[in-house]
Amino acid sequence: EELVSLNPGVDRLAFSVIWDIDPHGSIVNRWIGRTIIFSCCKLSYDLVQDLISSDSSQFRSAAASLQVHGMFKHEDVIKSLRCLYEISKNLKDIRFKGGALSLDTSKPTILFDEDGAPCDSYRYKRNDACFIVEELMLLANMSAAEVISNAFPDCALLRRHPEPNPRKLKEFEAFCAKNGFELDSSSSGQLHLSI
Repeated sequence: EELVSLNPGVDRLAFSVIWDIDPHGSIVNRWIGRTIIFSCCKLSYDLVQDLISSDSSQFRSAAASLQVHGMFKHEDVIKSLRCLYEISKNLKDIRFKGGALSLDTSKPTILFDEDGAPCDSYRYKRNDACFIVEELMLLANMSAAEVISNAFPDCALLRRHPEPNPRKLKEFEAFCAKNGFELDSSSSGQLHLSI
């Protein structure tokens, strides 16, 4: 907490990836290096969701609770979050057009009483704020992988999912066809769209 957490109003040493991204989600430029981060505010997923929401009552309440440090103002943070939301939607579209699969599974959350005994549960619902973070984390990982593989092409170890087993894929296509579903496996993008 005292060494690496990006607490607002405190300098933190970091290694950062900084992108110039156009509104369509294309990376125009990228810089990777050592930085000092001075966070201007502390955000939670729920707070970000309320700030990017079109519901005016939620927005007003969230904006009033936002504490901003340094040279930025409330409007700067809100404008940046909404811009990141739009960019993250475009990044997600680009990933899925490239063949990414959505493996979104429900996450059970257990609630405990004051004695530490489980007392209730619910399904955690991911919101748009979660997807902003997810897309930017994926982009950072892809950028790091690209730099590592270019710098150390003979010894970089990168995780890559293998191609589907052709026999199993043909069996799956036959199963789908038998049950009235058309499956196009000509590319990973087409497979994703037809699934």
